[in-house]
Amino acid sequence: MARPCHAVGTLAELRSAVGQDYDAVEVIAIDEAQFFPDLLKFCTEASDHANKQVLVAGLDGDFQRQRFGQVSYYRMYSFVGLLALCDHIVAQGTFSDFACMSAGARLDTSFRHCHQADCRLCILWSTCFVFSKNCS
Repeated sequence: MARPCHAVGTLAELRSAVGQDYDAVEVIAIDEAQFFPDLLKFCTEASDHANKQVLVAGLDGDFQRQRFGQVSYYRMYSFVGLLALCDHIVAQGTFSDFACMSAGARLDTSFRHCHQADCRLCILWSTCFVFSKNCS
């Protein structure tokens, strides 16, 4: 069954994007949640005050094993953590790697098409090559 989808820059824009049908919406699904700076505020309002079921899909860490976005803070709610599949080998993609980035830079949200899921082995090998570490 098809459902309407809305592309927004911030979640605060969603209510106006949906329009008068917002009050009738029972479930809100958010993909690429790590890119929304207002994730926690929106989800709290939608679930606690507007009685919506909110489904959140997104990364909670970056390739440097640092917190990325607000997804990890969302765990205080009813939470089921799932893992991606590594883009290179058959393994759980626990990490996000950024194929379009120079060494030492932080993940830039303007290059969303450049991120990929990596397993621990691939992220360690990537770190060895990108940062010229001795990983033998």
